[in-house]
Amino acid sequence: MILSRQSIARSARSIGGYIETLSKILIIVALFGSIPILTRAAGDSDVVALKQADTNHDGVLSSEEVIAGLRRQLGLRPRTHSRALTAEQARFKSVFGPGPSYRLSDLAANPYFNAKIFGLGEAAAPKEKLDTVHLWVPEDKHVLKVRRTLDDLLEDLDNAKGALISYTNDFNSKTDQWSFHGIVGLNLIEEKNVHFGENENGVRVPLSSADFLNVTERWFIPSVQWDKVTTSGTNADEIDALIFRVSTGFKYVSPHARSSLFDGIRFNFSGSYASDSSLDRGVAAGELDIKPFKSHWDLFNMLHFGVNSEFQRIGFFGIRPELTFHMEGGTVTDDGGDATLMKEDDFLRVGGNFGLSARFEQVTGRFHALRGLLLRAGLQYYVDVTNSGPDVDLFTASADWLLDPPKDENDTNAGHYTLVVEYRNGRSSLVLQRDNRITVGLGVKY
Repeated sequence: MILSRQSIARSARSIGGYIETLSKILIIVALFGSIPILTRAAGDSDVVALKQADTNHDGVLSSEEVIAGLRRQLGLRPRTHSRALTAEQARFKSVFGPGPSYRLSDLAANPYFNAKIFGLGEAAAPKEKLDTVHLWVPEDKHVLKVRRTLDDLLEDLDNAKGALISYTNDFNSKTDQWSFHGIVGLNLIEEKNVHFGENENGVRVPLSSADFLNVTERWFIPSVQWDKVTTSGTNADEIDALIFRVSTGFKYVSPHARSSLFDGIRFNFSGSYASDSSLDRGVAAGELDIKPFKSHWDLFNMLHFGVNSEFQRIGFFGIRPELTFHMEGGTVTDDGGDATLMKEDDFLRVGGNFGLSARFEQVTGRFHALRGLLLRAGLQYYVDVTNSGPDVDLFTASADWLLDPPKDENDTNAGHYTLVVEYRNGRSSLVLQRDNRITVGLGVKY
């Protein structure tokens, strides 16, 4: 059956309307998901946590009982260790002292004690001086960030992947190849609202009753992303994408995160201009990324999992499912002779980024050297609903091995350099270039 241009245009407008409506529904559902379905008194949960940890009922927590409580909530078997457990021990000591024992009455009276101290990745941090003047405080004092993708740019340093740099020289064919996949962002604004909900110490001091409508983070970050693969002597498989972005957004969190559908949702809006190193091509676009967060769902008291949150321990590994809803629309301002870009004018794509990250959790024993290993597989899949061009279907799989991991539990250095093996196959966003290669190189992140 042959469709006329008018019928295709009407179908595109209709589909675009459906997509716009669907995106609004997703946002509304996510926000309604923050409505509490269950509440529990914080004082009661603190008492339960203390009594559960005091196994000999002597009114005092020994160091062994503290470790046992942390291990139990982390899902570790007795006498096992993990990187997460080491971090929780260090945080506990930094707040409540080195021990070796802690009176339950002292812990209960301490304003920084919270039942979350025995929860996954939510132990108390060192006491901080509460700011009673400023609503927003800087989240990251570094002026520049160097990461691999836009999503990595908005992640914390521990979960982000570094920019990938690789160089290969073939002496037999007298050719060389170098590649770079990375993004550099300028932190003009990256702030936290420290007066809403609970911080890591379980304490917030509100400045007003509104406090910015449950928004806990905001940012404004211009960035430049460069994906470049050059082989001397030929440009048949060259990759060259230079993307200028201005990204702004916020993170909304539920006031009752533990009893809500989502703990929080990150909304990021980007104005983008994609080209190449010579600026011969041009694609102007707007991008929307919606990323929900949940530390864990409990299904039938058996299956515990979350999304875009802390790593959940399974065996020797910590597992982190990842999901981001994505929408991009724009126009090709200059195809530059690119056969793919010549086929489309205006476009609208909708889809998501789906991924799974795994890292080695064992910090002692025969596999101690693998503690800095991060494995990830992910798929970007965006459907072009206007039928003006191809879909985006980029699959990536990578292994990042940290070369400068923390020396011990007191070392706060998260590591900046990794040995990287990455496989990419598919068509990238905006510039629509195809890639199919394995790259071995150095990862750098700051």
